[in-house]
Amino acid sequence: MTSGSISTGFTAIDDSFISSAVTWNAKQTGHANLTSLAGLTYSSGTPFVKMTEAGTFALDTNTYLTSETSHTDVLQDGDFNTYRQLN
Repeated sequence: MTSGSISTGFTAIDDSFISSAVTWNAKQTGHANLTSLAGLTYSSGTPFVKMTEAGTFALDTNTYLTSETSHTDVLQDGDFNTYRQLN
């Protein structure tokens, strides 16, 4: 492939074959968040992306409660720390 001229309708732009990421980064500034996301590696399950700090992401594989659990068989016994099961 040879270098040529690409017409945008306004001004001709000289361009050539893009052969590496360095060339792409020269065209548009990279973004730290996207770079961090691109570095994530799938492990297993159905993880979701979690921001751990500014510009840093991780895959969260923890299991979370996804529905309400009924607690009708527990009665509070006056003391917030003591519970007894109903018979």
